[in-house]
Amino acid sequence: MTTIAPFQRPGALALGLILLACLPTAHAQSSYTMTVLSKPSTTDATRYIPWQIDDLGVVRGVSYERSGVTWGYGLSLLYTYWPQSATWAASTSATVKPTLGSKKFLPVLTNKQGTTLGQLPPRAWAVTGMLPLFDKAQFADQLGPRVIRQGSVDTPFPAGSNFLPTAINNAGLIVGARSATPTDYPTVPAQLLNGVLTTLEQGNFDQVTPRAVNESGVIVGEGRRVVLSPPDAGGVQTEMHSTHPVMWVNGRLSELNVPASMTPFAGAAHINNAGQVLIWSAGKGSLWFNGVTTPLNLQPRSSIPTYRLAGPNDAGTIAGCESSSTTTWPFLWKNGVQIDLVQDLASKGIKPPKGYTWGCPTAINNAGSLIMYYWKPSNNSTEPNSTVVWVRLNAKP
Repeated sequence: MTTIAPFQRPGALALGLILLACLPTAHAQSSYTMTVLSKPSTTDATRYIPWQIDDLGVVRGVSYERSGVTWGYGLSLLYTYWPQSATWAASTSATVKPTLGSKKFLPVLTNKQGTTLGQLPPRAWAVTGMLPLFDKAQFADQLGPRVIRQGSVDTPFPAGSNFLPTAINNAGLIVGARSATPTDYPTVPAQLLNGVLTTLEQGNFDQVTPRAVNESGVIVGEGRRVVLSPPDAGGVQTEMHSTHPVMWVNGRLSELNVPASMTPFAGAAHINNAGQVLIWSAGKGSLWFNGVTTPLNLQPRSSIPTYRLAGPNDAGTIAGCESSSTTTWPFLWKNGVQIDLVQDLASKGIKPPKGYTWGCPTAINNAGSLIMYYWKPSNNSTEPNSTVVWVRLNAKP
């Protein structure tokens, strides 16, 4: 899931105008079935986040087991939770129960070979009113050591590297950023394969962050340049920066050629196996392919739209939503056309229960199946958005 946000640090993901004489017609999925991803029996309904779906339809995510209480904001008692991995099988029945992994482990990134990048929390972690949830959990410094888990075996990241991973492909290639010194924040682009950490080319950027990698090992991300303004009358200089989409092919760095209108703040957030790159700039998304940048040209429903995007899958389809504090508008972007997902699902007989509303699609696979949720506000003053049901929309040809 790609959250649209400013380019600030590894872990924050950040995602012109070529008008075609005749846009292609978007063909929505012919039909769907819906599978409810049942909540784990050891957790509250709001305490599980499925965030990845593979091409077979297997869903992976995180669950939080209730473990006790702690003092929260306003000196109120809140439950605390231990994270653990959860997997939902590819069955297309009405509901699927999860298989839970070992407790006290926070999975963050997983490939279909079963390699999981995660953390070992040092204590029970309180998770409070964060819903509706859009994104998978992110690595956090306070949650203990980062490890690579294969089966039941945990391998720490290279000692002293302070490596912060951002993506993994099915060949086990892990990309992210490392620290120049053991105590610095990770700012140096790097990849980790078979236990060997390699620094990636940085070019003439002050900081470069890989964001995604495809199955061919092509890596994309953004580079940041820092510029000091001329001294003012008092000798004070202002630090300014610009960000630019970049790509590594066979370890060599290049800057993606995007229209001048997209600079100076643009970055690459995702790449599919066809080589299409999702780029975000100034609140607008585009697809870059072989030097051609095509704007998504999303149609806003609110005055200050906030978008959350997943994909593109290998067919170039993007699942996403526009959201406000109280409303979400889910959509698909396909063949250059934005499809209203609520209307499309309703036309195929897929609707949430009465009183619920659709949230955002958070992942899409190459078959076009989606992870999504429906939700409604509750009467819980501490966590007013606490009624969430996660589903898999199983695409049919």
